[in-house]
Amino acid sequence: MQVDEAFTADDLSAFVEEYANHELAAIYWGLPEEQDARDILGDDRIIHHVILNGRVASAYVNGIDAEKRVIITDPFNRQARNADYPAREFFTDRNTIAGNPDRLDFGDFSIVGNHYMEQGGPAFAVALHHIHFRNNPGPLDISHLISDRTETSVDTPGKIIEALDKLVAALPDLEPNDTEACDEYRQMAEDEVSRGLGYMKRLAIKHHLEVMLGDGIQL
Repeated sequence: MQVDEAFTADDLSAFVEEYANHELAAIYWGLPEEQDARDILGDDRIIHHVILNGRVASAYVNGIDAEKRVIITDPFNRQARNADYPAREFFTDRNTIAGNPDRLDFGDFSIVGNHYMEQGGPAFAVALHHIHFRNNPGPLDISHLISDRTETSVDTPGKIIEALDKLVAALPDLEPNDTEACDEYRQMAEDEVSRGLGYMKRLAIKHHLEVMLGDGIQL
């Protein structure tokens, strides 16, 4: 369930009772103002407390058992224009002991960030975002591969190929580079196939998941 400041004890009680035979999780967009509601959030049946970073005071978060906390951050440094992304930058070290000394469960919004738009504008530049190790093992960086053409909105499929060719050329130095997503990048570049911006984002997210489910977590 997703909770915020307006959630009441009645709301939470109804949820806990309805799903009493399930493992329960609370996703915090804010902390309920009612003390009775906060007390219910301490119910042992709620075994995952998913905290969106900055939405709940640290004093409350620290009161939750460490093994029940899931901290969600948004390390994606979104730019107003695709052409403005740097070639490479730091993404997160939450996957390492140095960046996560308490070894808490964690998550993020991958290569899209915590930002939603109903529809985007014309793509003057195409940017492909790719998660990889800074050192292997180690923290994660993100590389941004940008199309050659950035001044007009024409030929988005061609710009995707331009950015894709740059990504495939960089893959030997971006570990891990043996994911299924990387294999598909290589095949698409060889075939000069452009599958659209939405598909490329899904493929980038798939790669990120493959990294984290492989050797991405170094705790």
